[in-house]
Amino acid sequence: MKVIFLTPLLIFMSATVSQARVFSFDKEAFAGYFLITGGMSTVKDQAFANESSATSYGSEVKTNTGGEIGFSYITGRAAWRFGFEIIKPNTLSGVSAQASGSEVYQLKSDINSYIPKLGIELIVFQRPSVRLAIFGFAGTASLSLKNDYTSLTVSPNSDFSVEAKSATNLMGGGFLGEFHMMDTTTFLLEASYRDLKFKDIKYSKNVTSGFNGAITAGDPMVDTSGNKRSIDLSGPYLSVGFRFWLR
Repeated sequence: MKVIFLTPLLIFMSATVSQARVFSFDKEAFAGYFLITGGMSTVKDQAFANESSATSYGSEVKTNTGGEIGFSYITGRAAWRFGFEIIKPNTLSGVSAQASGSEVYQLKSDINSYIPKLGIELIVFQRPSVRLAIFGFAGTASLSLKNDYTSLTVSPNSDFSVEAKSATNLMGGGFLGEFHMMDTTTFLLEASYRDLKFKDIKYSKNVTSGFNGAITAGDPMVDTSGNKRSIDLSGPYLSVGFRFWLR
């Protein structure tokens, strides 16, 4: 009797668990996500070129990597994305700055950008376990830059550092594919392009003596010709990540 009584209950519970684990994009609405991003960089020597008598450098920035976290909310055929992104060009360290073939100092350069952003995905194809979309995004980006100079044989003949900051608007877009993996987890693959140029960079720290004399926080960051320095983080990049659907 107990077996007969319990059998329907066990079948019902098993069916309920099975149904709870059936994933379908048609039923999902809310998710958290994270992405890892990477692409070639156009920054190169923009953070330090023409800052002194040096005419060549032993290395330059070649890649932009980073990540993004946030959450998504789907309404119909559109998905809103609210995220926070970090962009990190590769740090340069021990770079030899040379003039007429001789080293005049060594350089370390570190750049970071932080971006709260809003995006929208327009779903162009969807099945229960796969979907494709085009998307666009915008945000307000901040930049922090620090250059360290050591082993100087030119003025000011002593180690020093410069720090600078900037802010600008970000815009971009791309294509994505999203694929069900397990339970309520999906895999994301994105190809994107961002437009992100910092043209108004200002020193954020006083320096008693730099290559061209004293530096005052708030002054524009310029080269030896007085031209304002700019950092360009624009370009295509790829992203891979996961979305965790909470329904």
